Formats: sequence, C-alpha cells, structure tokens
Amino acid sequence: MRVDAPWHNVDSRKISSPLVNVAVMKMTNSILISDPRRQAALLYWQGFSVRQIAETLTQKIPTVQSWKTRDAWENAAPISRVESSLEARLIQLTVKDVKGNADYKEMEALGRLMERLARVTAASGGQSPNILEFY
Repeated sequence: MRVDAPWHNVDSRKISSPLVNVAVMKMTNSILISDPRRQAALLYWQGFSVRQIAETLTQKIPTVQSWKTRDAWENAAPISRVESSLEARLIQLTVKDVKGNADYKEMEALGRLMERLARVTAASGGQSPNILEFY
C-alpha cells in the first residue's frame, strides 16, 4: 500500500502497537482532526480494528463500537468514505500555517479529486454531470 499524503503513509497491517499511530493523522504542525468520532471513522476505513482505534484515541472499546454501529461505518458507500478522507485532508492542509509547494500541489490534486467525485455522484443520481458552475 502506498499513499503519498504525510498523515496517511502508514500501512495499518504492519503496525504492532496502535498507541504509536496517533501520528498517522498528524500534520507537520501537529494539527489533529479534533472530533474523535470522525477520527475513529477515518481510522476504521483505513483498516484499523475497533480495539486499535480505541487504544489509539484513548477511548473505551464499547464507545468506539457504539460509534461504529450508530454511524453505520460498514454501510458507508466507498465513495462517501473517500469523500470524507479527502475533505479531512484538504481541511488539514488549508489550516496549516506554513504551506510549501508540495502542500499547494496536494491541495490542487485533492480539489480535482473532489470535483471528479462530485461529477460521479451527480451522474449516478441522474443529475447533469456538468456541475462546474457550483465550483
């Protein structure tokens, strides 16, 4: 598995201790996604188990299991999972204090991906795939 985003460059199958993995979602200036429930969903969609997520976020296992059930993480469409991950990363980059060229390039690429996903969503919903007027 190869992912170029700095906060998402860890293969969850090779991780032995989830307590070390809080860095998975950190940016270079230490901004974290502040909502543990959303962070948990993003970790789940990356392949982490409920137990690993609970340990990583210092939450109780039943709490994370409850979030998983109530928010129907398993039932989320793959495109919704990707949209959530893209949005989280784009927000992290946007609020970053000092941005380099690589950050701007990544933001541009994420924006193009979000636009492409919006086209797919619109086309699958019977709407016109020409949604550029909304951007």
